[in-house]
Amino acid sequence: MSGCNCINVGCQCTVMGGSGIAVTGIGTSGDPFIITNSRPDVGVGDTPSLDLSKQAGVITGVVRLGPLLSVRDTESVDLTLSGSGTEVSPFVLSGAIAGVDLTGGSTGDVMTQQIDGSWAAGPATQAPAGTVVVGGGLRGDGSGASPLRVFPGTYAQWEGLTL
Repeated sequence: MSGCNCINVGCQCTVMGGSGIAVTGIGTSGDPFIITNSRPDVGVGDTPSLDLSKQAGVITGVVRLGPLLSVRDTESVDLTLSGSGTEVSPFVLSGAIAGVDLTGGSTGDVMTQQIDGSWAAGPATQAPAGTVVVGGGLRGDGSGASPLRVFPGTYAQWEGLTL
């Protein structure tokens, strides 16, 4: 402490301790300053989301996000969160659309609505591009020669209806 002129003589500096800190000695090589802490040692306590450790008076912590994260499904999406959020086991969020079966199918298949209302892979339509598929009272292909039109049925079909 050469700035205080403390070499082998009494130090001209004043060193005072605060709350829980005691200072003894006069600052010479024969009677150096000794600073002690009378406060109890501080421990650490982990929580589900914070892993604390103490080494040589230094407290460090690792945040664990897993206990803090969750996912909530909706009527149309089923979500899954897996992994522990570490480099070895990162979080993986995946989702499945309710009523959609993405298994099976072949190259060229498209999503088609099934009879029960769900969706699954199926063959693409066999109609050429630009074709209008008609039925149930519609006729024509939408071209100039055969315009799309409503066909209400024949007289015989109407006559056969029982009301």
